[in-house]
Amino acid sequence: MSWVASIVGALLTGAAGLFVAGFVAALCASWYRMSNFEGASGYFVVLTAILGGIVSFFIGLIVARLVGSGSGLSFLKATGISWGLVVGIAGVTAAIAFLLADVPPRIDGRYLKVEVEIRLPVGETNAPAKIAGESSLVLGSVVNHVQRKSKTGELKVKEARLENGRWVIPGSVHLFTRRGKRSIAALLGGKSVAGFIVPLPRCPGKRFEQWSEWEPRPRTGSWPDTNPSYRFRVQEIVPPPPEPDPAAVEAAEFAALKADAPLDEWLSFIKSRSSEERVKAVMKVVEGRQAELASLIRSTNGNTREAALTAVPWLTKVEPEISEAVLADGRDIAEEVRRFKEMKSDEPQFLDEQVRLRSRFNYWKQAWWTVHRRLGLDGRPPVKEIRELAAGRAKDTTMDEIVVNADAILNALEPATK
Repeated sequence: MSWVASIVGALLTGAAGLFVAGFVAALCASWYRMSNFEGASGYFVVLTAILGGIVSFFIGLIVARLVGSGSGLSFLKATGISWGLVVGIAGVTAAIAFLLADVPPRIDGRYLKVEVEIRLPVGETNAPAKIAGESSLVLGSVVNHVQRKSKTGELKVKEARLENGRWVIPGSVHLFTRRGKRSIAALLGGKSVAGFIVPLPRCPGKRFEQWSEWEPRPRTGSWPDTNPSYRFRVQEIVPPPPEPDPAAVEAAEFAALKADAPLDEWLSFIKSRSSEERVKAVMKVVEGRQAELASLIRSTNGNTREAALTAVPWLTKVEPEISEAVLADGRDIAEEVRRFKEMKSDEPQFLDEQVRLRSRFNYWKQAWWTVHRRLGLDGRPPVKEIRELAAGRAKDTTMDEIVVNADAILNALEPATK
């Protein structure tokens, strides 16, 4: 076989090796739960694929030279042998990696947990729930009489029950591996109260979903009541139902809203993501209940007040009670800014208070702009008062944002038209 044909065959083998090595690496990344932090598992797959491609190229080249000269049949033979070697090596590597990995068993595609009930010896009178200290259930993977890995679960001491004079404590732990023999250890109040090897196969079937007999069961005689015992079963870990679509839930709640429902319930549907049609439907109700809206603007509840102020810019006509309520809210803001000026920077609420005032001013300014425009009022006085008060504490606080916003409003506002 010519060198050109050998190199072509090697390149084809390298391409196959690149794909196969990447596939095996992706499986290993999953089996060994490699972290994807900063793309770590992705880099592993790519580098392994490249390395596999390089090694496969040289396998293909060596096999092509060993096959010898000949026609196209020798080329196909060499390529077939090379591919077979690559696939065989990948298969053996994948099998070894799978057997050494902690791959959890499944039933019907679902992961499993081991549920255990620990039965304490006769004569144990202390209620497990009253025993101080940490309690847990540990599932171990034992190979050659050595626990190589373990998983800690929950020993549910609060659910312990007294049964035929003996305390029975339930617990559960994730069945995290198929490897080795399975051991369980129960810790009660930080002390070991039971430890056993559980006769659980690598891949338990559905029959293991039923409770076992109380274990251990010696070949001769019976297990003494003065020793702890246990029983177990496996259960499928059922994922929680999917969260309902928030938009669908909101649409259903809105459709169920009655016309005479409190106005704050209607206002709760005016949100940044709300459609224009929904906002119009809400405002159709609000337009006819402006006295109630004014009452909500005067509310001491911040969320209620903000929702009411948000509705003001949508009003097609502003009634006098709305103007009075928004103006009163502006006076309240000015008073709160005045009190804030007297606060010391080391007071616990200093940071929270300035952020709250900034947010309250932002809601108010939009409503006041609407009132000023709709009714032709002089919008300067309340804004100017708040601005002057905020300027007195603007340095190193969020009051400077209020000052900047107030200046923008004052520059845009026009004198009263009437």
